Amino acid sequence: PALPISTESHLDLALLVSLLADYHLYQPNSEDCFLGEVGLDGRLSGAHDLFYLVWAAASLGYKKVFLPQKSCQKLSFIKNIELVGIDHLQQLLGGRIGQNISHLKASNQLANSPQFRYIPPDIDINLIGGNQLAIRALMIAACGRHSLFLIGPPGYGKTMLARALLSLLPPLTESVAMQVAYWRQLAHLCTDFSLTPPFREVSFAITPSQLLGSSQRNQVGELRLTQHGILFVDELGGVSRGVIELLSKLMEPSWLARNSLSLAQLQSILV
Repeated sequence: PALPISTESHLDLALLVSLLADYHLYQPNSEDCFLGEVGLDGRLSGAHDLFYLVWAAASLGYKKVFLPQKSCQKLSFIKNIELVGIDHLQQLLGGRIGQNISHLKASNQLANSPQFRYIPPDIDINLIGGNQLAIRALMIAACGRHSLFLIGPPGYGKTMLARALLSLLPPLTESVAMQVAYWRQLAHLCTDFSLTPPFREVSFAITPSQLLGSSQRNQVGELRLTQHGILFVDELGGVSRGVIELLSKLMEPSWLARNSLSLAQLQSILV
């Protein structure tokens, strides 16, 4: 039990609230969630991975989450949950530092909160000349969310065509973009809050565990990071047999359901 406490600093506030409740100094609500790192002087500081925790709390039905004020301003765009920012632990007790916490509320319209935006892909299919048959295949794949298997000699433009498919996909909705950002921050990747579908390129050296992920090692797999986007596997001839078998299972609805994946949420391009 001490391992998560020593490695996950965002549990500090929740642990202290439980101690305060045990001594009848503070009575938390069952629909409240507490996140944040607490220093020795009682001041709260933000953590890097609070986005996916707040998003998960909203998904689990929590009505209110208490977190550091700086993080509250950055995450105010998350809907269906009230964010309450605090700077010091004494605010929970209505002490001399700050107001009582019941009077502190975060606005959902803060000017400095990040906004989802669409970032145009680097390669637009309209700028590609020739390869009309391949472009036609990309359009069909984009309309039906089909996977592609590109074959051709080196320098033929397979990677360029794969990246151009991104320009044919519609922008993500905000709710879907939040899911994408959730998995990205869980994997400790930069969260850019983009409406552009994700494009993940993996090499032939990828392993089945890297592709699927591992809950025991807290590893987010490439299949999760590519949800609602494109998975580009280069040099398929050098990929291990285990990875090829795993990719073939993407066509099995029962396997996708067991792993909480959907074929409609993922397109793969094999080269």
